[in-house]
Amino acid sequence: MLNPNDNRNQMAPRDLFIEPLKRYTREHPQEVTVIKLIALLKRKPHLSHEAFAKRWLFEHTKLSSKLPGLLEYRINIATQHQPGAEAPYDGTAELYWESLEAMEASFASDIAKIAGDDADDFCEVRLHIYTEEHFVVQRNVS
Repeated sequence: MLNPNDNRNQMAPRDLFIEPLKRYTREHPQEVTVIKLIALLKRKPHLSHEAFAKRWLFEHTKLSSKLPGLLEYRINIATQHQPGAEAPYDGTAELYWESLEAMEASFASDIAKIAGDDADDFCEVRLHIYTEEHFVVQRNVS
C-alpha cells in the first residue's frame, strides 16, 4: 500500500505530463492537436434542474451540434448527488475543433450566433475555457 507521506511515492510533475490529444481529420490527414472548449453552465433561476437538462439536450443541441468544423460534442449534466452543497453549475459541455482558428471561425458563423442567443434563454451563466486535452488514464471498455 502506498504511504501518502512517503515522497518516493510521488511523481514529479514532468512524469505526469502526457502529450495533448492527437487526432487525424479529413481536412488534415497528419496528426493534429485538437482544441477542446469546456463550457460550464448554470440554469436560469425559474428552471428546474430537469427542465434545464431537457431544454439543453433536446432543443439547444439542434442548433449547437451544427457548429461548423465541430469534431465532437459532449454534454455532462450534473447529478443531484454532489459532495457538500448543490453543484455550482448544472452541467458542462465539451466541444472539439481541430484548431483554435477553426473554433473561432465556427463561433463567427451565423449558427453560432443563433445558438448563443438560444443558450442565453435558459442559462444564467456560461463560462468557456479553451483547453488542450491530455489523457492521464484511458481504459478501453469491451
